[in-house]
Amino acid sequence: MRETAVQHQMVWDPSGSSWRHFGVASQPSSIVVGPDGKVLAVFKGSLNLNGVLELLGR
Repeated sequence: MRETAVQHQMVWDPSGSSWRHFGVASQPSSIVVGPDGKVLAVFKGSLNLNGVLELLGR
């Protein structure tokens, strides 16, 4: 995060259940989840400012 200045919540799930739930196959992966629990966007790979803007549809 220091290199990209992107700040976001990180979740540690040693059981892997969130990986299975969201279909994550590798790290790093970022998932944007709306307030209703619906997945809004998935970004596979290292997240940077362009990736955030892509996730937000801008």
